[in-house]
Amino acid sequence: MGKWFHRNYLSFLLLLTLTSGIVIAINGFSYYTAPLKEKAFHSKHEDLKPSGKIGHGLGIVGTSMVIIGVVSYSSRKRLRLLSMAGNIRDWLNFHIFLCLTGPVLILFHTTFKFTGIAGVSMWSMIAVVLSGVIGRFIYIQIPRGIKGNELTSFEIEEMRREIQNEIILNFPEVNKQVLDQIDMILQFEKPKTLSFFSLVLLVLIDDLFIRRKKFYVVEKTLKTSGLPSKEIRKLLKLERQRYILMRKIALLDTFKQVFKYWHVIHLPFTLIMFILLFIHVIVALTLGYKWVF
Repeated sequence: MGKWFHRNYLSFLLLLTLTSGIVIAINGFSYYTAPLKEKAFHSKHEDLKPSGKIGHGLGIVGTSMVIIGVVSYSSRKRLRLLSMAGNIRDWLNFHIFLCLTGPVLILFHTTFKFTGIAGVSMWSMIAVVLSGVIGRFIYIQIPRGIKGNELTSFEIEEMRREIQNEIILNFPEVNKQVLDQIDMILQFEKPKTLSFFSLVLLVLIDDLFIRRKKFYVVEKTLKTSGLPSKEIRKLLKLERQRYILMRKIALLDTFKQVFKYWHVIHLPFTLIMFILLFIHVIVALTLGYKWVF
């Protein structure tokens, strides 16, 4: 798969999720927003209610997507037989797509009524989705190779040095004093103590404000060096890559530790969700809700 595909793969899948939710919401807006007492008299009730042709179908398709998403990604990670079956990052993105779209469909299946076992199952699913979003954030903070395997501090440092050497070799017209000045601007210092929330906040603030401000200053510094605009853009791109690597090196051990704790939280939520989901399905089948079969 090409770089463009890798870069836009998840965005495309998330667009599908968003589109699916919007289409269903528009189609059944008047029903889903109707008061509970009036839903039974709505013209679309027979189709959109949890046991209706469309509502039941949304529950089945959504549940199937969640199961496929969890089982396929877990199998790719744990089974040696599948170790060469594509990039783990693409499997993760597909897992995210299925495990976001599935709960969206299930949400419409419930008609936004969270009661009984189904309601508890839905809340546990929401907890899994939210913890999954947090897990994705942590995951992308840990540098990985082309196949998605974790890189060591030494390997990341080598990548940073290669970029630094590339800057020195490809931009000989920029004197050492300017490069040293840029190094000073782009220093990233890790705080001595970090909780999980302060760690997340640190990265978000750095991405949204601090890093932008630093590169604004770097760009102004490069413009005073007389470097052509095209070359400045190339150099800035390399410097951004180097800065991100420096930040990841500084926070690597902390994020790896947090990722281990995240697994401890995410797994029980997932198990509870599947147990309750299984009970809900068994109860539905026992009561004769077999959709179109």
